[in-house]
Amino acid sequence: MNIGQAIDKLYKAVQLRKVVQQKVKDMKTEEDKLESFIFKQLGTLALMRGSGKVANASISKLVVPNVTDKNKFYEYGKLKANFDLLTVGISSQAWRERHDDGKAIPGVKAFTKVSLSVTKKQRK
Repeated sequence: MNIGQAIDKLYKAVQLRKVVQQKVKDMKTEEDKLESFIFKQLGTLALMRGSGKVANASISKLVVPNVTDKNKFYEYGKLKANFDLLTVGISSQAWRERHDDGKAIPGVKAFTKVSLSVTKKQRK
């Protein structure tokens, strides 16, 4: 292969990747629409789970930290030497331990993260 052939091959590869990336983006959009529909339907029916012919879906909830006042939170982290709470954001595990012990973290409130799990049904 010469340099010209390599350039042409690279160009074709990039174009193919862009087509595939757009297809993946479109597929993710469709997934998001379906997930939203399922959430709404389960909520309307007051259910936490549902089933189709091949898969099950269930709603899970997890209380996670939500920094509402960065200044208060960082001041708390520095003064109390609670550096295990600090990452690029806030360490959910370190926060959850304090939260479960009834300790309030200044500048942080609990937020319930709701997610949908979809799994293939087990054959009987």
